[in-house]
Amino acid sequence: MKIHTFIFTFNDEDIMPYTMRHYNQFAKVTIVDNGSTDRTVEIAKSMGAEIRHGEMQDELDDIKLIKIKNDCWEGSQDDWVIVVDADELVYHPNLIGVLKESQATVIQPENYEMFSERFPTTPGQIYEEIKTGVAGGGYKKNLFKPKEIIKMNWDVGCHWSHPEGNVIEDLGSGIITLHMKNLSKQRLLKRFAAGKKRLSEFNKQNQLSVHYTWDEETISEYFDKFMKISIGLLPMTLHVIVAAYQRVIPLRILIDSFIVQTNPNWKLYVIHDGPMPEELDAIMASYKDDHRISFQFTESQIGCYGFPNRDMMIKKIIGADNDFVMSTNDDNYYATTFVENMIELATKGVGFIHCNMVHSGHWGPGEYQVIDTKIEVCQIDIGSFAVILPLAKKIGITDTSAVADGLYAEACLAECNATGLAIAKTERILFVHN
Repeated sequence: MKIHTFIFTFNDEDIMPYTMRHYNQFAKVTIVDNGSTDRTVEIAKSMGAEIRHGEMQDELDDIKLIKIKNDCWEGSQDDWVIVVDADELVYHPNLIGVLKESQATVIQPENYEMFSERFPTTPGQIYEEIKTGVAGGGYKKNLFKPKEIIKMNWDVGCHWSHPEGNVIEDLGSGIITLHMKNLSKQRLLKRFAAGKKRLSEFNKQNQLSVHYTWDEETISEYFDKFMKISIGLLPMTLHVIVAAYQRVIPLRILIDSFIVQTNPNWKLYVIHDGPMPEELDAIMASYKDDHRISFQFTESQIGCYGFPNRDMMIKKIIGADNDFVMSTNDDNYYATTFVENMIELATKGVGFIHCNMVHSGHWGPGEYQVIDTKIEVCQIDIGSFAVILPLAKKIGITDTSAVADGLYAEACLAECNATGLAIAKTERILFVHN
């Protein structure tokens, strides 16, 4: 299946790597640039985009914009066409599968206005870090079959259109548009100021794109209002740090216990204490195609039960503010519903989640003990709890003794109590310390 995305740009160098990274997953990309003076075109071209130059080189003019958007895709022989601005990401976790099954010729993704206090820094997909926003921002007919549609006939503003041809519309596909415009107040103020300078006389006379004329106070009020009511629109991720040391078979068992999880929203960061032994090469090779799994090692063995390595990884993880992070050991493994159950606990306002576990190793061969975990030293294992990411980064793991996990858990509990974050526990036994 061939998908062709046409992206309209103007001085979008900050967002461009994320936009290209997203659409490069499944589509050919053509940039229609309208007079950028920054590195937008250079970045897009370096990432494989075809470059065209639009007619709006010095101004923002809705009449010209309508014509360019209506004409840019004509003659396309692709199966689907997407027409978007640089900060609009047409998204579905199984987009290709949905489009293959769709009988529609025009799909109207629901618009999600995404909000964040800071601009993202993740080297991955932007929606791995930016997950909060406001739903219900209307629908935009920006995804269609060019072999079935003769004209799109966008209205002024290009939010609404009146397609001609074999029009079969779909609102219920589950495909959404993530509008990544509101990524920090400072960026929004800068974008609005630039937009105001570019408004054409036609736009000014007809009161089009008037939001660009808002003063700083109005922009700040708008941002603060919607930032306050933003919710997690995309699934949270459970980040799992795995402290490893030369245990090949147990490590594979641990990783496989995540591969078969009923909820796929997890990431594993395997960090080996000291140089990676050759025996682990085969493990790394067997999981190389799963982007959720990464392997790292230290130059020399640190010891200290792996706690310095865990603390280092907590600080390095990039994720959303509603993501959770936990640590575990390479001799542990998990029930297939572990991630599903933990994420169900991680509702808004919760800062610490944990489950019950089975422990072996102290009572003789083949003997196990069920642990009813409590947030106390020697009553909770490092692999049985997760902490909301910003809190984990703030607390860190500072102790390096055998009871560092319990001390870290107690410190997180104290911070939750001080900041009003709740504690949530499932009584299910989801974890085996082997």
